[in-house]
Amino acid sequence: MQAKADLALELLAAPIVGVDGYTPNPYAFVDPGELIDRWGREQAIPTRDEQNDEQWATTVRFLVRALACGEEARSRAMLRLIQIALAGRLTPDEEAKVGKAIWADDPYDDESLPGEKTLRHWVYLRMPEPRAGIAEEWFREKWMSAADPTGADGEMLSNTLFHIADIMEQSRRHKLSFELSEQDEDYIVGVLRKWAVTPHPGLLFPGFDQQLIAVIRNGIRGAATVLMYVDLPEDVAEALYAKHRKLNALGVPAMPLLVGLVRALECRKSEIQTVLRKGFSSGDPKLVSNSAVAMQFWLDFAGRGMVCRPPLDLTREIGVIIATRRVDALSDALWVAEWVFSDGQEGDRDELRQLALEGLGSLVDELAYGREYPRDVDVPLLRWRCVGLARAMRDRGCHEKAVTDWLAAARDDPLPEVWHKVSDIMV
Repeated sequence: MQAKADLALELLAAPIVGVDGYTPNPYAFVDPGELIDRWGREQAIPTRDEQNDEQWATTVRFLVRALACGEEARSRAMLRLIQIALAGRLTPDEEAKVGKAIWADDPYDDESLPGEKTLRHWVYLRMPEPRAGIAEEWFREKWMSAADPTGADGEMLSNTLFHIADIMEQSRRHKLSFELSEQDEDYIVGVLRKWAVTPHPGLLFPGFDQQLIAVIRNGIRGAATVLMYVDLPEDVAEALYAKHRKLNALGVPAMPLLVGLVRALECRKSEIQTVLRKGFSSGDPKLVSNSAVAMQFWLDFAGRGMVCRPPLDLTREIGVIIATRRVDALSDALWVAEWVFSDGQEGDRDELRQLALEGLGSLVDELAYGREYPRDVDVPLLRWRCVGLARAMRDRGCHEKAVTDWLAAARDDPLPEVWHKVSDIMV
């Protein structure tokens, strides 16, 4: 693992477009920094010691210099610096220089921060600052201080909910000191109230913009998440329940929103569970997949004690999709099952184990590259998901044939994304 991490330092120092005259080919390309496991995972970033300290110092100086170049260079440098900072590889002197470079411009000028258009905004609270608290002040000014949130359009409201939810979740994971005041909660309720009744006319036309769908999904996920952190008036909760039905009718399933409403609408708890059951049995693959995503959301927050646990039969539905190999909803079900075995509760793993083994055992042959599948079935993605689930089950002590067969198949898979899942273990 250390040999792999050492290569990461070379990637972090790779040339950046617009810096020192570097101009790559005109086609879009992945920044070398994105080839490293994201968010500064300890095992992905090399250690800093006497042998490589000068190389580290040179790399950091290069990236600080890139923060003063054009927008693309600033974004790429910021992406790499985030990984370095989260891994704790900056010296105190470097932290001061990085903080000064990030906030060199007026932070309240629109789009002035490096990477602001492409990065999730909570990361600025984990980066060095020239003055303690400036990142939180900037975040609140940008996302939580509109004089009247009811004047915002649907896209702005969805983005606001996404970023507020994101910072609440990341504050827990990264131990940020971001807290919601009573005034903050009132503001969020106001945003939810407006978002609940804001129409999305673009969805009424055939072939609507996928970027619009992405924004609305961010709003759905954001709204569902912030509902776990604020108390909601009943009229707003009912408006959000109606919003869920409207979005479903427009072809944008909003099942995670139901999970967020379990706390706020106790009177509809049984009804919400029934809606999810119908979602799993629906003939619409988007609704089935979104129901599976909603269950991951529910199990995650239930495991933290922030909402009641779902009925066991709903958890089992994830396994049923895998066991019956319902291809049109299989990718999300495999992802949720992998999450359950990696980060979920033991009781939920027990509910899924046999169903997952049954499905994985059949999928080894059914997802072979030589078989014929409809063009819309992403076989490499499904194989990658199967390997991820098998790896997670193996790490929980499951060594049945279906698991070992997938791990063995992964080592011979032609795609690096697949075999990388098991590159550090022996089958």
